[in-house]
Amino acid sequence: MDFDDLFTDEIPPDIAGDSILEKDSALALLLRLYANNTQNQKHFAHLRRSLQEYLPEIISRDALTDERERNLVNAFRTLSVKFVEQAQLPQLKNKCLVGVGGRFSAGKSQFINTLTGRRHLPTGQRPTTAVATYLVRQECPSITAYTANETRVPLEAEELESIAHVFFDSYGLGFSEILKKIVIGQPDFPWPNIALLDTPGYNNDDEENRGDRLFDEKIAREHLSNCDYVIWLATADNGSLGQSDITFLHSLHLSHPCLVVLNKADGKTTDDLHSIINTFKDQLDNAGIAYYGVTAFSSTLNTEYLGATLLHDFILQASNDQQARQDMRQELLSLQAEWQRMNRHKRDALNQINAPIKRGIVKSESPQYIRSLVEVYSLNHSQIADLARQNKAFNLQIEKLLKYE
Repeated sequence: MDFDDLFTDEIPPDIAGDSILEKDSALALLLRLYANNTQNQKHFAHLRRSLQEYLPEIISRDALTDERERNLVNAFRTLSVKFVEQAQLPQLKNKCLVGVGGRFSAGKSQFINTLTGRRHLPTGQRPTTAVATYLVRQECPSITAYTANETRVPLEAEELESIAHVFFDSYGLGFSEILKKIVIGQPDFPWPNIALLDTPGYNNDDEENRGDRLFDEKIAREHLSNCDYVIWLATADNGSLGQSDITFLHSLHLSHPCLVVLNKADGKTTDDLHSIINTFKDQLDNAGIAYYGVTAFSSTLNTEYLGATLLHDFILQASNDQQARQDMRQELLSLQAEWQRMNRHKRDALNQINAPIKRGIVKSESPQYIRSLVEVYSLNHSQIADLARQNKAFNLQIEKLLKYE
């Protein structure tokens, strides 16, 4: 089976027996995907606790009166998501993560297929089968599934297709019930420094599947919030950006302005496109959402309209962003250095206070005054010792984190 034919919405009868796993083989694959990996579960749970609880607790042992300390606590909790993700999926290391988001049926998968020049992703997915999927450049083609049980499972093309077809048809199971993430590596993926992320549609209006809709929305929000850059696909059936799009974008708290793409723009007149783009900009400005630009695109025709090159420019900026491509271990070391500076500053300040107090104790002839100075000196000395212990405990946690592969 050719890799390009990995995702087909229909299974031709003449190849179904050869390209799709038989039910027994599919069931064996299902058991492999559902297998518990207790060691991995403990491993990643500890990573999360270290970054979200242990290190912030060490920093927070003093009353947090310093805004820098509060910011450092938040930085560690934010880092935890990317750090754990890099540990789970090493293919994302040193990659700038560009997420593609939008409503269900906004055409995200087809957009990515067109953008990359290859049919990587299925189009017209059921919302119940959607799962976050990363595309990266890799020397040898590969598919890696990361399961709900914290297990990394390499897959063959026909195995992944079985998840999409046989599992759903025979067992009523879809992607999202089995997998948390998929990474597809291809040697001809256009950008060596980028990982492109396709997320589930955040809003499906089918009330019969409301639970699935909310689950997909949760997945989309979690993954897009973690992206370095976001391309937001929108349609303009009413000539304007939907309020749900604006609300969702607000909830992401993006680190960089997003690129908003009016997708499926073929068939609209030049005047229509100008009008819609201006309306989108007005809506984004009024909502206070930072955006790189608004452009119109046709995935079917692979055309960006009105002479714009915003898509190319946006992706080029992401590809050249050295900071976004930084190894999470380096970011961890940077935060450690920041903590050590603050900890050392506190200890130095207390030592400076204690120096004249010590001289006063030696020179004073008043027993009452000496007792008062000794109390202050002892209190400061105790705080210095506490800070030293905090620093030791902090550095020990960092050392443990850096040992994880």
